[in-house]
Amino acid sequence: MMYDVIEWKNKLWFSNSEFNGLFCMDKITYEVTFIDFFPNEKIEYTLLHRWIFGCGEKLFFIPFQGRNVHIYDGKKIIMRMIAKH
Repeated sequence: MMYDVIEWKNKLWFSNSEFNGLFCMDKITYEVTFIDFFPNEKIEYTLLHRWIFGCGEKLFFIPFQGRNVHIYDGKKIIMRMIAKH
């Protein structure tokens, strides 16, 4: 399950709503791939992100019940976070 999804690099990207995890799905084969956990969030946390938007090579995940804004850099293949206050 997910709250938001974004089409990026010919795939659908989403934050799983049932636990901490970034996934993408191939639009042709429907194959779903786990990418990474979101840092500084517990694995069992649900509904971490409400919105996703992209800018260049980065995806930004805006929190719902999560504690942080997360940034996935598709060029460097790394996940970063910005603590919200």
